[in-house]
Amino acid sequence: MTNVPGTDQILSYVPSFQNQYNIQLSHEYFSSDAVREKTLIDFEGHTKQYDVVMTGTDFTPLFTSGNMIVPLDQYINDPSIAEPDQLALDDIVDAFRGMGQFNGVEYELPHYGESTFTFWRTDLYEKYGLSEPKTTDDLWHNAETIFKGEKGKVFGITLRGRRGQGENCYTYAPVMRAFGARFFKDYPKDLTPTLDSSENLAALKWYSGILQNFAQPGVAGMGVMDCLVDDQKGIVAQGMEATPIIHYIYKNKDSAFPDAWKAMPAMPCAPGYSVDKEKPMELYCWNWAINADVDDKRKMAAFKWMQFATGQKTTSNLWKGVDLPTPFLYRGAVTRKSVLALPQIQAEKDVWVDAFLYSAMNADVEIRPRIPEWPDIGDIVGLYLQDTIAGGAKPEYAVARMQDEVERIVKAAKYPPYA
Repeated sequence: MTNVPGTDQILSYVPSFQNQYNIQLSHEYFSSDAVREKTLIDFEGHTKQYDVVMTGTDFTPLFTSGNMIVPLDQYINDPSIAEPDQLALDDIVDAFRGMGQFNGVEYELPHYGESTFTFWRTDLYEKYGLSEPKTTDDLWHNAETIFKGEKGKVFGITLRGRRGQGENCYTYAPVMRAFGARFFKDYPKDLTPTLDSSENLAALKWYSGILQNFAQPGVAGMGVMDCLVDDQKGIVAQGMEATPIIHYIYKNKDSAFPDAWKAMPAMPCAPGYSVDKEKPMELYCWNWAINADVDDKRKMAAFKWMQFATGQKTTSNLWKGVDLPTPFLYRGAVTRKSVLALPQIQAEKDVWVDAFLYSAMNADVEIRPRIPEWPDIGDIVGLYLQDTIAGGAKPEYAVARMQDEVERIVKAAKYPPYA
């Protein structure tokens, strides 16, 4: 498993789980990149090291196509195993439940769900008379105004620069959409890459340009945690990031400006494009899944843990007595409707909850196409994106290389029109 929001809180319930079900549980922690690597090694090597794994939904197509994880219907529909007051599938935010499904089949239960939104320091917006950005031009203007006004002591914006399908490509995909760009011509009917399009070139120029001009030195090497730390320090005025960022910056004792933040849904679009049509928002889950290689007894025990760890009863117990701003890592990563309805969450409705829900309900789950080859495709795009931000590649060269290398992948996989 990886230490995403809520994991430590769930693990505090392990003794209760073990006593209730007479199942002994051991676990291993890894970084998000390492957990993907370890899981894939275990699945492909059939080493049966892990019964249940925490996996991001970008790997679900790969795991399901290779029969590496098992469908959950047999357990969900078995009254001797399923616990309706824990499963409560209808209580899960629809979009996040859908992220655990593939081709209409339930494979995973959501532990943590996030969307993306744009956020900013309200005190700086007020100081410089800035308005909520409606377009990418506005976002650029606001970044430039604050950066110059603060004489470089506060950076105008931060976005992920470090290469990776789950790093810079995660925040770049909404920017692509904001400029009308797509990875493919007509996904899933026609997987002709369109990464050398004028729209993607414009997106790449904007993304690399705004960071080169107004972000931190070395931003090309910065991943999500690096950006988060600088946001929490208050040395960044705004950004577009995964929704759990709000926990770290808003009403958190470690935040330099705990009351001076606000979020809006989505990434603002370039002039001429609309949020409703382009859907420039990510959607992502960390889910629990069962290793298809282990025996039936281990699979059943794995499902019982998944059901317990994600269950409505367990989640409700975690929230009992929580009086925000008590540090609690589920803010911005809530998967259950009943939690979002709690008074302490609804009190933050106008700051981030409405933006979170809008993004979750309106994002395109295929913004990073859900195909088995996605991890390789995302890393290729991320490589040339990072190189452009760092000044090592011109945008025209970068999009041409993205196009050529992704085209080789989809041709080898024989996707239409290459079948």
